[in-house]
Amino acid sequence: MRFLAVALLVAWRTLYVTRLGRDCPDLNCEAVFAPSEWKPVYRITQKRSPPKQPPKLQEMVRMVAQLGGYINRPRSDEPGAETI
Repeated sequence: MRFLAVALLVAWRTLYVTRLGRDCPDLNCEAVFAPSEWKPVYRITQKRSPPKQPPKLQEMVRMVAQLGGYINRPRSDEPGAETI
């Protein structure tokens, strides 16, 4: 039951971030991600220090999806919950 509760929370947040990234792409990523969450992802995917201003939510969702195997191309579809 404990595992199921945690898995449900993870699944809900993954779906929430995926949908919010599509519906509100210009939203500041700190609306969903804490600085301790988005800065390491930025550093790993972009291979440089994070900026002082947080990226937009759509950019951050794509960066998280890259960790799951998403190939970020200029004309590609938005990542889904499976890659995120």
